[in-house]
Amino acid sequence: MDYYYQKQINELERCPPDDYKNIKCVSYRWVFKDINDRRNFIAQAEKNPKSLNDKTDLEKCAIYALSFHNSIENSQRHFSILNKKFKNIKKRLGTHIAKGSLVHNDGVGSNIDKNGHFNFHHLENCNLNERFEIIRILE
Repeated sequence: MDYYYQKQINELERCPPDDYKNIKCVSYRWVFKDINDRRNFIAQAEKNPKSLNDKTDLEKCAIYALSFHNSIENSQRHFSILNKKFKNIKKRLGTHIAKGSLVHNDGVGSNIDKNGHFNFHHLENCNLNERFEIIRILE
């Protein structure tokens, strides 16, 4: 199976990184009001290609991954921090939090960091919008 961004990550050294592994967990993601909005499950690299400028391969690899959190509290807390730093962040990252399950055959993810965040490289046939549901508005 190929990753959703296989063509792009083929150009990068060791992407996904060796320490990424299959994940099975309930997770939370920032999304827009309509769960079927195309922007909900695409990487920042596709939303904003300029974000790749002057980045290392490891940083580019992370920008081609989807961001998730391990709890609704961590998701909201992280968003609140970014919302204070950046203008109009809801226009770029989302307006709601969605909850869903990632399973072993969806792709591979990083270790969860101290903020409850992890990166996830999903497979091309992985329809996450079908398994995630919006549960609240981002504050």
